[in-house]
Amino acid sequence: MAIPMKLEKAMLRKLPSGPGGALADVASAIGSMAAGAAADVAGASGMVPVVWGPTEFHFRFNPTQLSTTKDAILNPEPAQGDQRGNRLQYGGSSPMTFTVAFLLDEWEAPPGAGQDVREMVGKLEVLTRPEEGQTMPPRVMFVWGSFRVAGYLKQVTATYKLFRRNGTPARADVSVQLYEHSTSPAGTNPTSGGPPGRRSRGVIEGDSLATIAYTEYGDPKLWRAIAVANGIDDPLAIRPGDELLVPSRKDAEAWR
Repeated sequence: MAIPMKLEKAMLRKLPSGPGGALADVASAIGSMAAGAAADVAGASGMVPVVWGPTEFHFRFNPTQLSTTKDAILNPEPAQGDQRGNRLQYGGSSPMTFTVAFLLDEWEAPPGAGQDVREMVGKLEVLTRPEEGQTMPPRVMFVWGSFRVAGYLKQVTATYKLFRRNGTPARADVSVQLYEHSTSPAGTNPTSGGPPGRRSRGVIEGDSLATIAYTEYGDPKLWRAIAVANGIDDPLAIRPGDELLVPSRKDAEAWR
């Protein structure tokens, strides 16, 4: 991986599992990135060691490309007497898969201050496993300026490129794959009875109406539209496993 002269910053942020807590953490993540950007403008960052906390993982990021994948779900239906083969029934779309590659570089750290990048990679790998008492891994958010993706860390791949005299790696090319947190659309089948433009979405651990609105519309203030569509009087009453109807963006704006 070629290292450009100007390196920008991005981060992965572990989102809390408690109801309603993710939205505040998203705001904190964005604020943290803004502070980092200000440091870059001031020339205060440079190639220096990156200290990772338990929930916030900053890295240098200046991509030439980003990769996303989204699949349509097409279910074959046998068609008797049709020599052209099976007919296909659209079953919605799968959550987006987002892949991003970045550099971890501790080679230019001051003597004795450079980290073993294997430990940094290990902190990312922890995010692919459920915590004690949980059935799913923690949700994370990738933040790079105005570009944000929330979901689950599906894969972490590291290639170690540069080593110190004692054998510890000081540089690694890392690739992470993020599985967007959303469910397949429902109500698109004309026989399903679902209102046009609406879809269903499952509630998982850590969800609130505000975070769902942020994920679906990019605007947490549209949570009221989801509440109205589902007859919810208490926004804190949703529980993991609930199935919610998500209005279209146009309908949500009308309920603002």
